[in-house]
Amino acid sequence: MLEEMIDAVLEVEGGYVNHPNDPGGPTNMGITLRTLEGYRGELCSRKDVADLQVWEARAIYLSLYWSKPGFATLEVSEAVAEMIFDAAVNHGPSRATKLLQNSIGVLADGVMGPITIKFASRLDSNILAGLFMAERVRFYGRIITSNPDQAVFAAGWMNRCAKFIQSIPSA
Repeated sequence: MLEEMIDAVLEVEGGYVNHPNDPGGPTNMGITLRTLEGYRGELCSRKDVADLQVWEARAIYLSLYWSKPGFATLEVSEAVAEMIFDAAVNHGPSRATKLLQNSIGVLADGVMGPITIKFASRLDSNILAGLFMAERVRFYGRIITSNPDQAVFAAGWMNRCAKFIQSIPSA
């Protein structure tokens, strides 16, 4: 399941980009310069980001976007897990956790703790998927409202969400 989720993210994220409106700066396969530095524990350059290999991007996703934030401990359907993982990649693991917590009505502290795990696992998968994606769409709206320069990314973000929303009947 995780390998397929990473494959899907790699496909959506694509290769190296350095868009002037992207606050993440130089990014390759969805991995920003700051993330690469954090993972490697050393200063990196734009060239390091551009030269990032798929095997290392996969290792980063497994470590920083799945295991370390605690998403592996969730007892949710594969469809919901993929929604949360994709949000972690796009918004950061803490924000993805807050989106989940807001969806299920628990304190949104960005930490995947026992209360979040318990409440998320109790909800019907289709209901949880719908609540989570609604929260994510609202978050994108807040991004664009607070920084209109980000609207350049809106179509891509909505296409990303649409893919998950279409999968809700089978979540």
